[in-house]
Amino acid sequence: MAPPVEAPPVQRVVNDLLDLLDTFLPDPPSVNVPRGMVSLAGLTERSVGVGNWRGTEARAQMGLIGLKGGRLEALVRFQVWGSTPAEVNAQARDLNTRLLAGRKVLADAGVLRITLGSVPPSTFSPGLQLWGDQSDFRVLFEYDYEDSEGTESLIARIPIESDLEHALSAAHEVTVVTDELARWDDAGPAPALTVRGPRSIGRISALSFVPQTPPSGSVVVRRTADGAAGPPSDFSSFDAFLDAVAGAGTPNRDARMTFPTLTDFLTALGPPEALLNLGDWNLDNVLDSYEPRSRRLEAAIQLPTSGDRLDITYPDAMFDHMAVLYVRLSGT
Repeated sequence: MAPPVEAPPVQRVVNDLLDLLDTFLPDPPSVNVPRGMVSLAGLTERSVGVGNWRGTEARAQMGLIGLKGGRLEALVRFQVWGSTPAEVNAQARDLNTRLLAGRKVLADAGVLRITLGSVPPSTFSPGLQLWGDQSDFRVLFEYDYEDSEGTESLIARIPIESDLEHALSAAHEVTVVTDELARWDDAGPAPALTVRGPRSIGRISALSFVPQTPPSGSVVVRRTADGAAGPPSDFSSFDAFLDAVAGAGTPNRDARMTFPTLTDFLTALGPPEALLNLGDWNLDNVLDSYEPRSRRLEAAIQLPTSGDRLDITYPDAMFDHMAVLYVRLSGT
């Protein structure tokens, strides 16, 4: 596996900076005069803190993502045009006024410092038949980014192998250790997420990567118990299901909620949080972006004995095209 990329490509950060500064260019004085331009004339990279480290942040109870940052010391060149020396000088003054008035906007976007450098005299361009003005600014720009440290996925299942040698035979055993997290994808069967008591469930979380249309198939959430007789009570509303299994009064020990689609299930968990990027930068300078969601239950689902359990299953066995979903049950 390739080593993790420590930061987004510099060219991407530079483009973000130039796009920001481009918004401060004044409109051309007439249709015969081209719009001004901003370009990079020099660049030095600087670090932030120790190893560019700024801290960590949890996403939908699915673990921590590293928060990092970097700085660029850039020499930025603005060019504006005019039909006469007076007109191009007015364009240059307008640009300086816009930058001065926009200091707060620039600071909020990461520009820590911007200072005017050299300002050569206006010159006449015979090819354009226009006067041009060039202004150089020194800019200190700080950017933030998330670092997954090259993590491609979360650990949902751990296979443990052991060889037991006996006098007359040898047995090869494989045990799969699971926790309160399951992963579903298009690479193999989607394992049921089952949590048994004694414990309580106070939160349902999901982390989804759906680059195309969502996979077809339903999602089933069932609170049940060993030895439950007869069919479970079916609910068409997730709120009604939660109220039946965890609300006031005697909880329903065998209830089921079927979400017709994966999208319906994710929507029931609430709005998405900030995207969580996993993996390394690809050839398009983008990461796989996962969408975290987390729903804290108003009343926890109580599983008082080892025979009580909460299941989340994908009856269609596996996704029918590329997608990944992590789903988790936790106490808080």
